[in-house]
Amino acid sequence: MPFLSIITPLHNKGAYITETIESVIGQSFLDWELIIVENHSSDDGPKIAQEFAKGDSRVRYFAAPPEIRGPGSARNYGLERAAGEWVLFLDADDLVLPGHFENQAEFAGSHQDASLIVCQWLQGRELRDANCSLKYPTKTSNHEALLAATIAFTPWVPHAAWVRRSALGQGPAWDASLDSFIHEDHIFWFRMLLKSEALYTDSPGVFYRDEAVGRRNTKSDLPKYLESMDRAVQANLRLLKQSGRQLGYNYRKNLMNLYLGLLRFEFAPENRKWESKIKSRIKEFRPGVKDCLRHRDPVAAASFFLPAQWMHKMQVWRRSK
Repeated sequence: MPFLSIITPLHNKGAYITETIESVIGQSFLDWELIIVENHSSDDGPKIAQEFAKGDSRVRYFAAPPEIRGPGSARNYGLERAAGEWVLFLDADDLVLPGHFENQAEFAGSHQDASLIVCQWLQGRELRDANCSLKYPTKTSNHEALLAATIAFTPWVPHAAWVRRSALGQGPAWDASLDSFIHEDHIFWFRMLLKSEALYTDSPGVFYRDEAVGRRNTKSDLPKYLESMDRAVQANLRLLKQSGRQLGYNYRKNLMNLYLGLLRFEFAPENRKWESKIKSRIKEFRPGVKDCLRHRDPVAAASFFLPAQWMHKMQVWRRSK
């Protein structure tokens, strides 16, 4: 049994998969398996992955059956075939930085009760770019505050965290209902944090390519982006209710801020319904007046009196300070 299972869905990422696999094979820590789930590609990515599998027994290649479509269902398919104590979800266009597996394994060994270990990451078009930036995971003063933030905002990129296999529970870990949309990782991390607390390492361990060809998480299709975001939030609300928690002040404030932030987009006439829906969500999630006063939050209280666009401008102004 390997210590770590890396699960990589592969769909039309032939331009990147060699570099991704090599970033895994080049690790100084050797106790891993890489499970590549080929997800109906039309490029040369599958052929490249198969060649690596022939040369290294730790690289395992699976062609997904026809009913497996999208990253969530592909990750679930890979999980069914994984044997590691820990799991890493690595997309086929992202990278693991040198020494990362060794650092994470050492941290896991010194924190025997850990279920979720999160690192920092580098982000940009290419790892060698001068404008590649260091990113930090959401890290708050207590776990409930982290949950309240994560109900609205994805806390880190998928491959920034190691997940203990036993913490995933029974049944599909990833919600495949968003496979034809995006933001499936938003639901996954909120579900994980409802069950497990996150521990953090202090160094960047992975690279996230934010402008890859064929990248799903794009705002160019605005209606799809907005519907994906809204579906993820609704799924998280159902998970919150199932956990027995209440939609309290901090949850409401973060959700309101999420939808206020979406007003930054220019809405074409055919997308006006989304502008109206966003404004209705802002009213739905704003905290009650008494909660606003109790938390001394005049901006949230102002949402009862000011138009949504003014609230958005106030939000932008406050972030600029």
